[in-house]
Amino acid sequence: RLQLEGHGIVSSLSAMTVQHGGVEMFEKKRAELGEDPIRADADAEALWERVSRSKKTIGLLLMDQGFFAGVGNIYRAEILFVASVHPNTPGKALSRAEFDRVWAASVKLMRRGYEEGSILTVDKAEALALGRPGLRRWIYNSAKCG
Repeated sequence: RLQLEGHGIVSSLSAMTVQHGGVEMFEKKRAELGEDPIRADADAEALWERVSRSKKTIGLLLMDQGFFAGVGNIYRAEILFVASVHPNTPGKALSRAEFDRVWAASVKLMRRGYEEGSILTVDKAEALALGRPGLRRWIYNSAKCG
């Protein structure tokens, strides 16, 4: 998520892709993205409407940048663990309460990562309370859930 602007040029860097263009390019790309949990203007209600009609699983929807912008594989696993939602649950089978937990976990974990500059889903107090002060992630790369 790097965007550089200057001299009438907008450069967006995403993974291994760099594209140069103006405001039109930015607006086109932005229109293709879903709701970004770290943006104040994210519309969780609009996202719920789309998710609740989808046959895709919530695990796939979290990875679909047209639904949840910015979520990758690590966040997908961590968000679903924190929200206590199974990744194979179809969007249309999610209850509103489950969606709300997924959205709240998305906001909390991704904001923490942004502020810390690293994908850190367990805060220091939580890690200390568990007696695992070095714990950074709840589930990603674990052999089992829980």
